[in-house]
Formats: sequence, structure tokens, C-alpha cells
Amino acid sequence: MTDLVQKILNAFVLEYDTTDSEFHERVKAILPVDPNTDVFLKMTNLQMESFKNKLADLKETLEYAESEVDPHEACDKLNTKFGDDFPIPPKDDTGKKNQKAAISFSSGSA
Repeated sequence: MTDLVQKILNAFVLEYDTTDSEFHERVKAILPVDPNTDVFLKMTNLQMESFKNKLADLKETLEYAESEVDPHEACDKLNTKFGDDFPIPPKDDTGKKNQKAAISFSSGSA
């Protein structure tokens, strides 16, 4: 999913807007069937900017979840983006209880 979000972010290009005589970052998604229009055509420049910011925020959250060791913490963070239907496993089911730190002994018989 992180790769998909990154590909969408990479698809944003600067376009000149004649209504305000400025450049804005936009993304296009052309329908593969008639009428072959851009599904984002009706989005305003402000809406497009907000969309891009939300994608960047989602990417950051996905990267955090991917690097998080504890599945409970990762899912808790993802839940903030995907909503309450996104399951968060109980903390007791995701961590190892009472696990002692590993101790390494060196042996002189090598």
C-alpha cells in the first residue's frame, strides 16, 4: 500500500490554471471507458492540495506501521487513518509476556 500511495504522489504534476494565473500540483486519473474523462476534474485546486497532503500523511503512517515492532501499536496508528472498522489486536495477544532479556555467554573453548 505504501508503494501505491507513493506512486500516486509521484503522479502529481504542475499545471497552469488560467483562472488564477498560477501553477498548481494536480493528479489525473482518466477513465478507461467513455467518456474518458479525468475523475479528479471537478476537484478545486484547494481540494487537490488537501488530497495530496492526506496522501503524504497516509504514507508517513504506513511507513511508521511498517517499522513498528508491536502489531498493536502499528494497528492503533493505522486505525486513525482507516477508521474504527480497522481491527486493533489486543496488546496481550501481540507481545510476549514476561520475556527476559537474552544473555550471551562467551566460551573460551573455541
